Amino acid sequence: MLSSRGRSAILALMLLLAAAGIMAAVGRNTPKAAPETLVDVVGRWDASVEERIRDIRTDPMIEVSNALDLLGGSLVLVPLRIAVLVLLGALRRFSGFFAFALTWAITQPSSELLKGWLHRGRPPVSLPGSLVDVTSFAMPSGHTVAFASIAVAAAIAFATGWWRGGLVIAGFLAGALMGASRLVLSAHWLSDVVVGVLFGGGIAIASAVLVDAIAERMPDRPPVRLGRG
Repeated sequence: MLSSRGRSAILALMLLLAAAGIMAAVGRNTPKAAPETLVDVVGRWDASVEERIRDIRTDPMIEVSNALDLLGGSLVLVPLRIAVLVLLGALRRFSGFFAFALTWAITQPSSELLKGWLHRGRPPVSLPGSLVDVTSFAMPSGHTVAFASIAVAAAIAFATGWWRGGLVIAGFLAGALMGASRLVLSAHWLSDVVVGVLFGGGIAIASAVLVDAIAERMPDRPPVRLGRG
């Protein structure tokens, strides 16, 4: 999957363009207008999925989703990110260290900026309401962005050889799982979490590509490839 920097850069670009396309389709609107979107079909999908999830939601689904809600919060993820950086530093995996740090530095503020720009409303409480306490805007899903970016960035930073691609895919699946939990809790619309997975994973891959390119140009330092080995 990440056999070369060029293909990795193309993949990151495709993921980020897809996220941007969905955000453009949603458009800017008043929070009370959600799930209405600039491109009507996106809003209809969001409303349809929200209604379907409310029909099939069970107590075990809610319990698992509540656990993921806690796991995806800053009280857990900030120490986890710090621990990953410390471990990467101790292992002297400096390209991985800087790529992981750059992913964090980009995704955290940009996610908040996008929320403020789009100011999309959450699923309304009258449907019968969100099962978690949320106060910020909906798009993108912060939990999903964080989970996907951490999982994909860690896979790139720690894994080597042929199995790196498999772990990167697993990282995207981890982000999708977090996204699904946000839907179960009525905290987000479908498009919010899809953007979260695409954006978080795309930034993680783009950060690794950038750090790898810089490392190759540093004097007296061997390049650290995204591919095999």
